[in-house]
Amino acid sequence: MAKLRKDIPKEYKWDLSKIYETEEKFLSDFAAAEAEIANYGRHEKTMLGSAEGLYAALVASTELGKKIEKMWTYAYLGFAINTADNAAQARMARVRSLACRADEASWFVGPYLIKLDGATVEEWYTACPSLKSYKRTIDKALAEKPYTLSDECEKLLTAMGECLDSHENIRSIFANSDLQFGKIKAEDGKKVQLDDRTYVMRLMSPSRRVRRAAFSTLYKTYKQFGNTLATTYSSYVKERTTLARLKGYESSLAASTFRDEVTPKIYESLITSVRSSLPVYHDYCELKREALGVPRLHMYDVYAPLVSECEREYGYDEAVRVVLEVAKVFGEEYYETLRSGLTERGWVDVYPTENKQGGAFSAGCWGTEPYILLNYVGTYEDVSTLAHEAGHSMHSYFSRKYTEHQNSG
Repeated sequence: MAKLRKDIPKEYKWDLSKIYETEEKFLSDFAAAEAEIANYGRHEKTMLGSAEGLYAALVASTELGKKIEKMWTYAYLGFAINTADNAAQARMARVRSLACRADEASWFVGPYLIKLDGATVEEWYTACPSLKSYKRTIDKALAEKPYTLSDECEKLLTAMGECLDSHENIRSIFANSDLQFGKIKAEDGKKVQLDDRTYVMRLMSPSRRVRRAAFSTLYKTYKQFGNTLATTYSSYVKERTTLARLKGYESSLAASTFRDEVTPKIYESLITSVRSSLPVYHDYCELKREALGVPRLHMYDVYAPLVSECEREYGYDEAVRVVLEVAKVFGEEYYETLRSGLTERGWVDVYPTENKQGGAFSAGCWGTEPYILLNYVGTYEDVSTLAHEAGHSMHSYFSRKYTEHQNSG
């Protein structure tokens, strides 16, 4: 069973007081953001009147966005370390609602930007040089012109944002808090609790019985809620496809790739490339089947060790040393930043604890440190995951350090 959070030494846990020292300071920012939202409408009449008016509207949007991102980071990280915490859920719901209200108040920014013509924009860059810092924002808005509806429709869709974005929150609370997978017999015959955090570790067991038990128990539990999960996913797909159709995209795939500034062809080429390489992977699977001595390689055999004598546990501090040694190749600033982040500044929440979100991620925002969530149990894959997430965090760190907020995403 996962440990209680209070039993984990503080050096292996996030210190979210670095974002907000007290709940009162969080609430103070919340109130300030509410006031900014209430006043944002004043830009509707002025943003297209002059370069200065446009710049003022974009700066106000940026500053409001910074506040909301900081509050969201604080709320979400608090939820991630205990998905069953009602206060954390409520805080996250409040910030999500606030963000939707901010979108609703500033609904006109995108639709109004596409009303600008290229000549006017260039003139305004000259008249207000500071506006050039928003060139990427303006260019992206202009690119969306073919997919922007009437002002009335865009305003309506923005107002529905909170309703349309609930699927992931439902899935996360369900998977990380509500689901209980039961117990399985470990290698020594003792019963142990199975959860998302220890599942992969059990799939790496030399014992096929343990691997099969972990696989069967986890998916049997999910299967009990198959209709619920399928309906949730289906409603999300319908929402995405409907929005894409209403906005004039050829497909929901086209809408998704457009936001990443690529085309569906790139996505399809990736799938084609992977499929063309499947014979090599199939050869590997056959070799692994033979090495394991099993009649058929099942999904629960994929992570099984081939040479058990080489399997060993890596303490977290050792994993940090390994990652830092590799990071030296990227130069002094990179190395020192990562070293202090992993060993002094509390970037990482390391170990699995009760009701902690499964998996791993790198998070944070403008004005905060990067934050890495792990569920570290000591496998080589855990060392690799630390390196992977540290790479994301370093990218975020330098992007925020050397780029303006509106251009750092």
